[in-house]
Amino acid sequence: MSESWTAAEIRIAFVQGHYDESVCALERSASHPNPFAFSPALQPLLPRRGKAHEGGKASAGSMASALISTRADGTLNGVWPMNAQKHSGLLRIMRAPNVPLYDTDGTPMIVAGHEQAVLKQMIAFLAADPALPKVLLGHSLIAEGPVWDALQWLSSLGLLRLTVIESWERSILEGGAEGAETYFRRFSSARTRKTIRAKIRRLQEFAPLSLAIHKAVEDIPAAFATFLKLEASGWKGNKRTALKFHPDDARYSLELVTGLARTGRAFIGVLNMGERPVAAGLFLRAAGEVNFWRTAYDNDLSRFSPGKILDVMITDHLCSQPWFNRLDSGTDSAMDPTKLLWTQRRKMANVVIDCRVSSLAGHTVVISQRLRLLLKRCRQGFFSHR
Repeated sequence: MSESWTAAEIRIAFVQGHYDESVCALERSASHPNPFAFSPALQPLLPRRGKAHEGGKASAGSMASALISTRADGTLNGVWPMNAQKHSGLLRIMRAPNVPLYDTDGTPMIVAGHEQAVLKQMIAFLAADPALPKVLLGHSLIAEGPVWDALQWLSSLGLLRLTVIESWERSILEGGAEGAETYFRRFSSARTRKTIRAKIRRLQEFAPLSLAIHKAVEDIPAAFATFLKLEASGWKGNKRTALKFHPDDARYSLELVTGLARTGRAFIGVLNMGERPVAAGLFLRAAGEVNFWRTAYDNDLSRFSPGKILDVMITDHLCSQPWFNRLDSGTDSAMDPTKLLWTQRRKMANVVIDCRVSSLAGHTVVISQRLRLLLKRCRQGFFSHR
């Protein structure tokens, strides 16, 4: 049983750009390690939205920010990445994480056993600070476990209003210490394994397959350029949603991966067929958990499923690492988790948190988010029947 903390022992601050990460104990002791909560992830300037986002030269927006919690002796015990933004061009709200379009984890990183105490003070800080909005739009929160339970507890006490806008399940790989082969034998069907083995053999008829892990800072730019090229070759390129067509977003992504790589918290995996790259992924690491941030593959070889083969080889690589215990696929609600190889699940949610419990601003954001979700589902239903 961990010692209890009083409110006087917890100090909350709103920081921009960076914070003192000299004490790394939080990464090892957090109930959920979040790679987007580390100081290097706050240092890239955020990509601009709107017209500045639509291509052209790379630009830079505002600084990333976070709520941080420390004890009286300066020990870091909580980080929640978020920033203030305009909602629908009018209402100012807090958004977590800093770049919801790309950042795939909005869950605060808090030392295990003290989620209730730290979150209570974070919410109180937001409610009291006149410079910060009182409504938080949280994307990609893990909707289970100690942090989620603490939010539910605060809601039951009437200290916040928690509204779930959308929920889904995300594919994860849990454990894997026994090795990738044993994992897939336990959690995937014989038919799936047979199909993947056949596609691997067919690709290897062209040239041997190999997985390159690029984690040295000096290797990141070239590997990232490979990723950009592969991503633009597929459907993201056809829809112009690939990073190549949005230089500001590409700059942010490269700087974030590079910054985290300096502390051993990021790498780029590239699947090569001989000398030819055929798939790549951006991976972020926090303690023993890896976040599969973005993936790309050679569209000309799509019939051989090079992206799925990358998943298999990454699984094999991670399962051989003594520090590894979990892979999070990083997907949103648009991805059917049954389409991925990892058959374990993690509950996720997009939420609205009203720090003043029942404010007009809170109700407005809830209504607008529900309408936006309804429109998205209507569009998805319309196009699925065309």
